[in-house]
Amino acid sequence: MSVVSPTSLRVAAPPREWPDPPDRVSPSSLSIIENCPRRWGLSNAQYPDIWPGKGYPPRIGLAALTGTVIHGAVEEITNALIAVGCTSVQDELAVSALKKLGGISAVVSAATEKAIHKHRGNPRLSETLQILEKTVYDKVPTIRSQVQALLSRIKLEPTGGKAGESFTSPSNRKALGRGSHSEVWLESADAGWHGKPDLITIRESSCEIRDFKTGEAKLEHEDQLKAYAFLWASDRARNPDGAPATALVLSYLGGDVEIPAPTLDDLAEIAASLGRRRASAIVEVASLPPPARPSAGACRYCDVRHLCDDYWKSSASSIGGTDGTLGPRWVDTEVRIQKRRGPRTWQVATEGGALPVGTLALLVLGTRDLEPRAGDRLRVLGAFETADANDEGKPSIPIWSTTKDTEVFRVAES
Repeated sequence: MSVVSPTSLRVAAPPREWPDPPDRVSPSSLSIIENCPRRWGLSNAQYPDIWPGKGYPPRIGLAALTGTVIHGAVEEITNALIAVGCTSVQDELAVSALKKLGGISAVVSAATEKAIHKHRGNPRLSETLQILEKTVYDKVPTIRSQVQALLSRIKLEPTGGKAGESFTSPSNRKALGRGSHSEVWLESADAGWHGKPDLITIRESSCEIRDFKTGEAKLEHEDQLKAYAFLWASDRARNPDGAPATALVLSYLGGDVEIPAPTLDDLAEIAASLGRRRASAIVEVASLPPPARPSAGACRYCDVRHLCDDYWKSSASSIGGTDGTLGPRWVDTEVRIQKRRGPRTWQVATEGGALPVGTLALLVLGTRDLEPRAGDRLRVLGAFETADANDEGKPSIPIWSTTKDTEVFRVAES
């Protein structure tokens, strides 16, 4: 397998090497494993024939990229405010701090470039990344307002002359002093856990853990904050006295949600629950391949579903619906090429997806770089379905057309 562009047929094949179970898990990685161990395994496996990066090249969408930009901008501005001793963005010192950064729009633009740069070597995004970049830059005024909204609700605490020290890396295991600290690496080596809350603010008799969220509210966000509270209480390098968090805040674009801070008894229950869940997760990802848990709700957002045979054998691959009607809608489909029917049209028979196996359909490939051969088995992600108007009395034939966002993979067969 060689490095190819997104407009070329790529091969859906097993990884060269499956990942070892992690020594330590984070709340986010645990969530992925519990939802689908196979997804974690495929995403973190090695694919040296595709690219030199870690795991499978990710597919990033506008919402995820925008969220990364917002987080980056909020972190940059928060650190600047902390550095000059501001207690909030409304502080009179904040004006000069923001001016030094070039203003919020400049920070957002810089965060956009940083987020885009991270993906420039991703072969899966070689064409769509430029479009994403332009779209995010066009959204800078909106993102600026969203960043302002998040910043407006933060109450900071001066660090007492220690501004500028970073606690984001596991290599710096110093204790946190009084003040606000962004992106703090927390760990519990004994429990096998680590995490990085967005902002920890320590005052004389209180400690707030705050996490920024740019998507819809989910119950797992509360679980994540409770896991951070456990990590904070048990990380004796960062928190030598083991002082518990007194406030947990989920900061959404539309407002803050306060979660009751866990008591000491609650922390003991959280620790026990996390221990059981971690042990179960490690067992599951240690099996090769890890078990799959196909579901329509989760699989449609999975970057590696084209590599998962269980997905294509399940009803989860029926993205778009299973009511028997045809388009217009977006679908995933697995097909076998039968013959060419036009310059960019092929007659295919289904082998997986919403329709019964063997259903005849037409596949329209929108780029000339895709030249499948008769007998090729393809997995198509995100095709647009319409129906062919046949002669009266005959059933309609589904037509699947690719767009700039559609991905097509040839299935490796022995």
